[in-house]
Amino acid sequence: MIDVLACVDVFYEDSRARAACVVFENWHSGTAAYTLVRQFSNVTEYESGSFFRRELPCLVGILDQLQEPPDAVIIDGYVCLDPDGRPGLGAHLFDALRRMTPSSASRSRHSAAPPRWKYCDRQQT
Repeated sequence: MIDVLACVDVFYEDSRARAACVVFENWHSGTAAYTLVRQFSNVTEYESGSFFRRELPCLVGILDQLQEPPDAVIIDGYVCLDPDGRPGLGAHLFDALRRMTPSSASRSRHSAAPPRWKYCDRQQT
């Protein structure tokens, strides 16, 4: 059972980043229990195919600031990048923390995702 849920994302500006984390007591919480924002400097440049190298340190850094480890983390990224299981940001986050289930909430279907992978388009009703 998931009791603590953390939603995280990162905003970039040049070599700086700002990570935000919104914590909910459970999936049905209507309001956040609390929020955190942390600044990062000297952030790695974006590298195509290795997005995790840039984003992961910021996500781990903000999650380390939580009062207690969450049971699940929702990220704006993919857990797997293809049907063969090539790890995406979510898989790298899981490996780095080894203490929660990664969940992916992305704005679009990954180009390598097979049709059987569920994707909910906000434009669909």
